Amino acid sequence: MPKIIEGNKLTQQPKLTIMKNLLLVLIYLLSGSIANSQHLAFNQNNELSGKMKVSKDAPLFVFENRSSALSQEVENGDKLSHFFGKEVAYKMEQFKNAYVFEDGLRINIEKPIIYKSIKKINKHLTKQVKSAKLNTETAKAELLKFLQISIIIASQPTTSFENALKKAQSTKEQIQLFNSVEIRDM
Repeated sequence: MPKIIEGNKLTQQPKLTIMKNLLLVLIYLLSGSIANSQHLAFNQNNELSGKMKVSKDAPLFVFENRSSALSQEVENGDKLSHFFGKEVAYKMEQFKNAYVFEDGLRINIEKPIIYKSIKKINKHLTKQVKSAKLNTETAKAELLKFLQISIIIASQPTTSFENALKKAQSTKEQIQLFNSVEIRDM
């Protein structure tokens, strides 16, 4: 590599110039691809909202009903209680059995995002009923549905659903995500 002598100092000016030029080209290419992806994302959103009519009933997440957890018996089922009654208490216990495991001294929770979401939804629906913003039967039916879904998907790959739950800004958004789940029989 040619070196230029300036006074008594040796410098690698051509090498630095080449590196600077490469860096500028790289920045230019990256900024172009970022702008292009933003343009594509903007157009995709416009297509969905303008040309295509997306049904609110269309499921975002589809899982198979292959769970045997729904048929498992619960210990001390007659002693269970819940704000929404024994049926919800029984389903809540099935849910806990599907997600919570004791390992000696520790308690492990499988899929903690789903587990915590159900706990938040349970608390939210209970508050809604207590403040008379929601009918007890409606809240009970919703909670039973979400418990059933969570039990069924406990042993299935749920990464995209968990990521969506994680990104949800509120419990209402988590409820919307659970409402967008479809369970298909095998």
